[in-house]
Amino acid sequence: MPPSEKVYVVDDDPEILSVLSQTLRRSGLDAQMYDSCKLFLSAYDAERPGCILLDISMPEMDGMQLLDVLNKKSNQTPVIFLTGTATVGAAVEALKCGAVDFIEKPYRAAGLIESVRNALVLDKERRNQRGALEDVTRRYEKLTAREKEVMFWMAEGKANKVIAGILDISSRTVEIYRKNIYDKLEASSVAEIVKMKLLLEE
Repeated sequence: MPPSEKVYVVDDDPEILSVLSQTLRRSGLDAQMYDSCKLFLSAYDAERPGCILLDISMPEMDGMQLLDVLNKKSNQTPVIFLTGTATVGAAVEALKCGAVDFIEKPYRAAGLIESVRNALVLDKERRNQRGALEDVTRRYEKLTAREKEVMFWMAEGKANKVIAGILDISSRTVEIYRKNIYDKLEASSVAEIVKMKLLLEE
């Protein structure tokens, strides 16, 4: 079974951690509390579905610095910032750096839970898309260089005769390549191949 979703909370204020823990768990969410960025990094598992609730102002390493570390590791787990000293500039900077939301303290429990649930949905979508891309890439890499060329023109809607003329090969050879492409990509239509090409280009 895949691991359950986890909400990681990073805040140096023990009182806020306690309140957040109660708020999240009352809503049926699995929450894990950390009072420092260093402690969080030592335990964080990027493969586990979830989201991160992150305070901006903390000693040693603050929330923005932690987000920078996560970004350098190509983290895709959604990050929600919590702050008691919000400014428009800080919010804009956080969102530019990849945060999905910016919540001021004191927060409304309903608003916080809504933001967390939205982040969990986003995380699932990102993981599904990443899984789909990995699967398509695995199939695509089975193609030879010439098959990849033919696939490109197939996805452009070109007929066999046209592809043959472009690549200076016979129509019969194009037919053979097309069959190989369908088999290797595990596709049943040109529409599927077009979708795969678009996914690879994202």
